[in-house]
Amino acid sequence: MKTVLDKSKIKKSVIFFCAAVLIAGIALSLQLIIGSFSSKLEFIHTGDRWSSDKSPYATIAMYTKQGEISDWSLENWVYSIDNALLKASVTPKENAKSWIYSFSAEKDVSLTGPKSTVNAKTVIVRGDYFVFHPFKYTYGSSFLNDPSVPMGIVLDRNLAWKLFGAENIIGMKLSVGDIEYTVVGISEPDGDSSAYNKVYGEIPRAYMSYAGYQKIDSSLMFTNFEVCLPNSVKGFAKNIFDSQVSVQEGNGIRSEVSSRFSLENRWEILNNLKYSLISSNGIEFPYWENEARIYDYYSAVILLLQIALLVIALISLIVSVVFFAKSGFSIKKIIKKNR
Repeated sequence: MKTVLDKSKIKKSVIFFCAAVLIAGIALSLQLIIGSFSSKLEFIHTGDRWSSDKSPYATIAMYTKQGEISDWSLENWVYSIDNALLKASVTPKENAKSWIYSFSAEKDVSLTGPKSTVNAKTVIVRGDYFVFHPFKYTYGSSFLNDPSVPMGIVLDRNLAWKLFGAENIIGMKLSVGDIEYTVVGISEPDGDSSAYNKVYGEIPRAYMSYAGYQKIDSSLMFTNFEVCLPNSVKGFAKNIFDSQVSVQEGNGIRSEVSSRFSLENRWEILNNLKYSLISSNGIEFPYWENEARIYDYYSAVILLLQIALLVIALISLIVSVVFFAKSGFSIKKIIKKNR
């Protein structure tokens, strides 16, 4: 019996095939939004900036409860990571470092300038904080490390106006009690998204070295520890960090932030979506991590949408194949006919 070609089924097959391609394309194009999230978070790209020869680095962050990271812990972790890297034959080049780190904590500090006294959120930093968090500056620059300008302080523009009534104040003095500090930089906002504006807020902020802060309080305990480690083999950096850095269970949260928007990480967040924005166990995240966690949430929702679109695309493709199979179309018959 001769099979009659059903052109209507061919037409439906083509429509469903085109729909499958279009929907799949939309799902894949949503990755561009994930890329835009990543570009807004400077600290997750520290390894890209630090690596002079483009060798792979991983950035890992740990956030802890107040009072968890003491001077002894700090020195011990740095020493232990150094030794672990040497044992793994990771050695720095001449006059260079094979890895970098930063410790920080946020404190309310009463700063007095010529115009007023302001209770400012002050980030106390030790190590290469400004490599992990590269600011833009209206005037001046950052202090590089604790010994370089121990009494230097960076103010954001909001705080500069409150304390001095101006922005071009590099070299001018402010005080905490009877201790004087020199303004070395006026930072601009390091983000302009709604998420950044929400977490940074209108609170005036300052950045002070650990050496400078010790002049007014020698009992500071850090809450944030960030490292940028060589990662020539996937998982190497995290294994080094996990094996050498420990806090009491439940008192710290750690993550490899350089792989923040990987498919694996987004899937894990999606599985725990309703808990993803909650600060666990009383741990207060710094503003940059809070911004990143908002994007974590968005990226997980986008992954859910991508999965739904790809499922629809797959169904459309299957329907297209079914219509095509039932249309009576046969390549063998066409070849035979042309002969």
